[in-house]
Amino acid sequence: MIYGSLYHISSTQMSAFCPAINRAITWLQAQNLSALPLNEKIFIEDKIFLSVVEKETKPLSECRPEVHRRYLDIHVLIEGVERIGIAFDDGQNEILEQHPGERDVIFYNDAKINDSFLALHPGQFVIVFPEDVHRALYMRDIPQTVRKAVVKIDISLL
Repeated sequence: MIYGSLYHISSTQMSAFCPAINRAITWLQAQNLSALPLNEKIFIEDKIFLSVVEKETKPLSECRPEVHRRYLDIHVLIEGVERIGIAFDDGQNEILEQHPGERDVIFYNDAKINDSFLALHPGQFVIVFPEDVHRALYMRDIPQTVRKAVVKIDISLL
């Protein structure tokens, strides 16, 4: 997991990213993220795409822990405040539901997930690797609508 800000990122930090992540971050920095269309698959390049969504944050008990095996995620908050839980995938988690292929998501039972939490504010991002269990859309104080971009980078580019 990597946590940062699109608008306060140094060249040293950027140089630490693999080229595919660097290209995605650079593309995001050049956009007016608020103007991107909702719920459309937007290709940055082959094997790197994003969708912008508006969703309601919710209590932790309603946030399902998930992992991806084919894609790395970059969650970028555009509007609102969202908390995200992050945990290591130790391989011992009970799978409740899985959707391989294009959807690429495995949902875990949250009984053994030991999350650490961070808050995302507009312009901030979290990079979630296939080894990171994450729960998005956790409300900070009260439910609110957030707008966010979720970038998917095929792990073959890493």
